[in-house]
Amino acid sequence: MIRILGPHRLCVLRAHAQLSLPLTGRPSRLVPSPPAPAFDPVKSEKPIRLEPPRGWRTSDARRIDLVFVIDDSGSMYGSSGDPNGIRRAAALSVVTLLERATPPRASGTRVGVVHFGSTAPTELMLPLTDIRRRRVIDDALAIPASLGGTNVAAALARSRDILTASTGRIQLVIVVTDGIEEVGAPTADELSLLPPDIVHVVLVDHGRGCDATFEARWSTLALGSFTRLDVFDTTRTAWQVADLLARSVGLSMPPLNSRPHHPPTRR
Repeated sequence: MIRILGPHRLCVLRAHAQLSLPLTGRPSRLVPSPPAPAFDPVKSEKPIRLEPPRGWRTSDARRIDLVFVIDDSGSMYGSSGDPNGIRRAAALSVVTLLERATPPRASGTRVGVVHFGSTAPTELMLPLTDIRRRRVIDDALAIPASLGGTNVAAALARSRDILTASTGRIQLVIVVTDGIEEVGAPTADELSLLPPDIVHVVLVDHGRGCDATFEARWSTLALGSFTRLDVFDTTRTAWQVADLLARSVGLSMPPLNSRPHHPPTRR
C-alpha cells in the first residue's frame, strides 16, 4: 500500500506491517550478526545508467544534500543478504545521475556517506562533499569488512553530524538496510533530532529476515518513507533511491519496464 503524506512525502508499507507496537519503555535491541566473509570486489555488481526524470531542473540538483547510510552488518554479507554489493552499485548509479544533471562548473550538489553495523565508525564517514569530487565519493562508498550487528540509531546520529542546518537545501538521508533490528526509543530519539521526513529506508532483504514483527517496529517510526523491495537487484534498488530523490523536488522517476526488451530477429 502507498500513502502520500504530503507534496514531497512518500510512505510505502506492506499491508502486514500496519499493526502498531508502542515504543515507550522499549529500547532498541541490537541484533547480532553471524561472522561474515569480507566483501569480494571481484564479484561486485556494476552501476547502471539512470535517466533524469522529466522536468528535472539543474537548480534543484544544485540544492541537494544526499547522505547514503549503508548497512554493513554481518547479515548483509551472506547469501541471503548482499554479498555482491548491490547497495554500493545502486548508490554509485544515483551519484552518476546527479553528476550528469549538474553543471560541472557550478555544482553545489553534495553527497555524504555513513557505514554502520554495531557502530557507525567515524573513519568510514564522508562529510558532505561536492559531487565534482567523484573519486572521493566512490572511495567512500566502498564496502568494508563486516561491521557486526545492526545499530540504526548510531547511523542516524552520524548522519546528524554530517548534515548542517542550512536554508534552502534539500536534505535526504537514504538508509539501505536489511532491517533486522528491533528499532525502538533510541532510533526514534535520533529521528526526532533530524529535520522531519528526510530519512527514507530502503529495505533489501533477500532472506526475509526482517519479518512482520521487525517491520511493524519500523512502521512506528516517523520516517519519510519505508520501502520493502520484493526484487533485490541493482536496477530496482537504484531506481527506488532515484525516485525518492526525484520526489524530494516534486517529480518521479518513470516506471521501470518489467518486461525485457528483445529486438526483432533479423531475417
